[in-house]
Amino acid sequence: MRHFLIAALFVASTPAGAAVVIDQNFLPPPGGYAGGQIYDNGPQSIESAQTVTVGSSGYLHHVDLLLGGSTDYGVTLRVRSVTGGVVDSNNNSALTSVDLVSPAWQFAPSFSYHTVSIDLSAANLFFNAGDVFAISLEAIDGLPMVFGGWAGNSSGYAGGRAWGRNLRDAAWTNNIGVGSGDLYFATFMSDTPSESEEVPEPGVLALFALGVSALGAARRRRLA
Repeated sequence: MRHFLIAALFVASTPAGAAVVIDQNFLPPPGGYAGGQIYDNGPQSIESAQTVTVGSSGYLHHVDLLLGGSTDYGVTLRVRSVTGGVVDSNNNSALTSVDLVSPAWQFAPSFSYHTVSIDLSAANLFFNAGDVFAISLEAIDGLPMVFGGWAGNSSGYAGGRAWGRNLRDAAWTNNIGVGSGDLYFATFMSDTPSESEEVPEPGVLALFALGVSALGAARRRRLA
């Protein structure tokens, strides 16, 4: 019985790994696509965004985006709040932002599309099922690229909508530069924030120390 108790202490002291699961998946099979145009031209910035409706409560762990281009580029990805169906236009109030530079070899020698994964786990963004947020991409170095999506006027994702704008901090509209409809993306959720996946809490450390002490006491009794 004592050994079972010691084993239980060690099990209880082991941090559980966070399960990362796909929440929304609107990535296409290989092929040719249109989508939201993104480039930088001084004060103007053609920026595209996609709203997302959360399916399962959890922390936003990472997103996969279909991006197209013919050379390396630099963009800023932002996760934005959505209030009353309206995407937040203020860059300074974004929920989180990530500067992204694609490897040049991905797009050589001609224009092509690739799925790019962006880690957002450090932001600890928790959403409840039914919440709506937006993913936006803005060019920061002048090179044109595309946030891939459906061509034409149909919407492929009933829980969201594609948006665009051509002036920084301007209101968002349904103009996304190339084609229209929803943009290709996938979202992944985690059941715990990123910090708890790597750093045990004080209570966990105390349980671990108790387990070590119990093992030592049991060994001393056997030797005696």
